[in-house]
Amino acid sequence: MGDRGSIEATGSNLSPTSTLPRYPSGTTLQIQVENRERDLEIYLSVLVISASGDIDILYPAEWVAPEEAARIDPNNTLTVPRPDDRFELTVQGSSGFPEVLILTSTEPLRTALQGLQAIARSRNVARGAFRLRDDEAVDILGFILGDLNQISRSLRDDGTVVVPTDAIAYETSVMAVLSAVLEVGG
Repeated sequence: MGDRGSIEATGSNLSPTSTLPRYPSGTTLQIQVENRERDLEIYLSVLVISASGDIDILYPAEWVAPEEAARIDPNNTLTVPRPDDRFELTVQGSSGFPEVLILTSTEPLRTALQGLQAIARSRNVARGAFRLRDDEAVDILGFILGDLNQISRSLRDDGTVVVPTDAIAYETSVMAVLSAVLEVGG
C-alpha cells in the first residue's frame, strides 16, 4: 500500500535487519497506524497468533458497529488498543514467539467483520478483544480471502484482466498485511 501507513509497536525501534524484538512477560504494547492518504480512508484489523496457535482478535474491538470502528480517516492516526476498548495488549508467558498480524484495506472487510460480529454477539461481547475457537479461525480467514476477492474483482470491471472464477483475485493495492513476530522472554 505504498506509504499509506506507518506501523509501530511502542517500545521498540527496529530496522529491517535487526533481530526479533524481545519483550519480558508483563510488557504492555500499543500498535499505531497512520493513514497518510489525503483522500482515502483505510480499514484496520489486528490479530495476534499465540505461540501455541491460538488467534485473538484485537481490533476492531467495537462489535456493535465494527466497520465504523475499523475505519481510519485520511491523515489520521489510530492507536490500538484505544482507551475505551477495555483491554491492554500485554505480553504474557515465559517464552515463545507470538505473531501480530496487522491488516489494512481500502474497503471494509464486510463479510469477515460480520462473521466476527456474529461470534462476539454469540458470546455477549459488545466491546473488547476475544479468542477464536475451534474452526472459527478457518472461517474468518476464508471470509477475509472472500472479501479480498470481491473487492479486487469489483476494481476489474473494465475487462483488462480476466481472473478465472475458481481463483481468488488479489489486487495488491486494496490490502496490505504486516506480520510482526515478537520474542517473549527475559
